[in-house]
Amino acid sequence: MRELLETVPDALDGERLDRVVALLGAVSRNRAGAAIDGGAVSVNGEPISVRAHRVHVGEQLSVSLTPPDKEAGPEADPDVEVPVIHVDQSV
Repeated sequence: MRELLETVPDALDGERLDRVVALLGAVSRNRAGAAIDGGAVSVNGEPISVRAHRVHVGEQLSVSLTPPDKEAGPEADPDVEVPVIHVDQSV
């Protein structure tokens, strides 16, 4: 788990919480929203569960980011034989 403790800078004054978490945490907006929905984000020590919550300069942002799940992709089938068509010193 990665902890993020940041003070909202001038440039992000009035921005949505999900956007700020995404920018400061270097994560996707979707992951930032999931952290907010899951209660892993607090502003000035108060848990915030509304993605559209507006943050202001100087507020203390605390976020607990879990590592992203490994995406399930295709796995190799060891029973499949791959025929060799060409072999030389370059390949």
